[in-house]
Amino acid sequence: MSTSGRINRIIEDINRLLPARVGADRLQHIQGVRRVARDLSSRFGADPVRVDLAAVVHDLDRDTPVEELFTHIADWRIPVTAFERDHPKVLHGPVAAERLRREYGIDDRTVYDAVRHHTLGHPVFLDQEQPIGLILYVADFCDPRRDSPPENVRREVLHYRDIRAMASAVVSSSRDLFGALEEPTARMYARLSGDFRNDT
Repeated sequence: MSTSGRINRIIEDINRLLPARVGADRLQHIQGVRRVARDLSSRFGADPVRVDLAAVVHDLDRDTPVEELFTHIADWRIPVTAFERDHPKVLHGPVAAERLRREYGIDDRTVYDAVRHHTLGHPVFLDQEQPIGLILYVADFCDPRRDSPPENVRREVLHYRDIRAMASAVVSSSRDLFGALEEPTARMYARLSGDFRNDT
């Protein structure tokens, strides 16, 4: 079986598993993110199968109890930051990424990083050969089923012709909506802003 065929089988397995692991609203969100991510992968020439894998697994552990997340963090020796430890709602990303590696045998660093850092973003997205992390970060923000951002903001983000410009617009909009940026988001934004200054 080809690599893409194997990944597609894993995607099918995870998709069948999702209704038992997440609530109905979360399931709709995951499917919405998949649709946006597929469109972005087509626009920006990213591997659609790897993008779909990242999208289908990104919130696999979003409804997992916090105590269980911490158990996985300890048992699987997942390194986490002080912020992540203090804000356990973001731990679903690191746990889902490690679950993908351990339980499904996916040893793809770009997909791993995309899932692990999809909530806050991370500058590592800017150094990878395909923009899978940036695509998932934008798609997660732009799922039309979310209560925020407003529809006009989603349309504005998706109107950009460059995935880095989209990601920069997501960070800017997140800052306007939610306040100060967390450390990895701020570092990613600084690099994105530097890219645009250098292009002028």
